[in-house]
Amino acid sequence: MERYEAWIDRAKSSLEMASTRISSLVYYEDLCYQAQQAVEKGIKGST
Repeated sequence: MERYEAWIDRAKSSLEMASTRISSLVYYEDLCYQAQQAVEKGIKGST
């Protein structure tokens, strides 16, 4: 697997976690963090 493909896979994983159905046990800050991580990893994978 190419290096960029690994970053894109990790970005998809973070985005999936950020898209998780919100329950009373999940903090919005944690969802925002996962969304931010998805973007950062996507950028790393595209450069």
